[in-house]
Amino acid sequence: MPWIRRKQREGGEYFYVVLKQEGIRRGERWLYAGRTEQEAQERLKEVELSLLRNESLPGVQRGQKALYALMDDYLADCDRTLNPGTVHGYRKALTRFRDYLGRDQALKRITRKAMQDYRATLVDLAFDSQRLALGAVRAFFNWLLDAYGPESLREDFGLSDLNPAARLRLKRPPSQPKPHLSPEEIRKLLALVKKDPRDHALLLLLFSTGLRPFEALALEWKAIDFEAMNLSVVGKGGKWATHHAAVATLPTVGRP
Repeated sequence: MPWIRRKQREGGEYFYVVLKQEGIRRGERWLYAGRTEQEAQERLKEVELSLLRNESLPGVQRGQKALYALMDDYLADCDRTLNPGTVHGYRKALTRFRDYLGRDQALKRITRKAMQDYRATLVDLAFDSQRLALGAVRAFFNWLLDAYGPESLREDFGLSDLNPAARLRLKRPPSQPKPHLSPEEIRKLLALVKKDPRDHALLLLLFSTGLRPFEALALEWKAIDFEAMNLSVVGKGGKWATHHAAVATLPTVGRP
């Protein structure tokens, strides 16, 4: 039977109805259920009633579920598998796409030609932002295919192309050297926080390992190997990575 799960995210609490479902990734399906306990309880009753009657989940039959609700369900699934920064980026990218679609947000309207037109509106963005904008839509359609299957997407939602964002290419601009701090600038920054052991250790850790700020802030003691001078973190895409720290860094951090 389904159950309610609460998730703390930027902007407050979000509630989801979770149910076991075979044949999809990780065997669980998350459905957005609102921002309050009362909304979540009402959505839970709807889902339970549909399951008892062996019906499609509420709002899904004949493709009547709104695009924003489908995207909320997708982001709910992302919440349990991706780091908060990635989910935040996907949410912004999907909101941009919905704003581009305007009032007519029927899934069947989203064709490959529509995606090519959307790509043309992104040319003023930085290349990485363009890639995120298209990648989030592509990932959303992959999730739809995984969650509902090709027959439902064609018959219930009217999609002729199961993933209209697939195989869309971006023209990569000439590579530019990334700006970086000089050794002298790093020394000046470290000197500014020398009287604050926490900030000094944190900056030293970032400079010596190349960690992203969210990776450093999520570090736990068990992830640090003081003997080998290594630390393990969950990076982008939920993947584990091992970083070697400079000799002076970990002793500065100290042991628990």
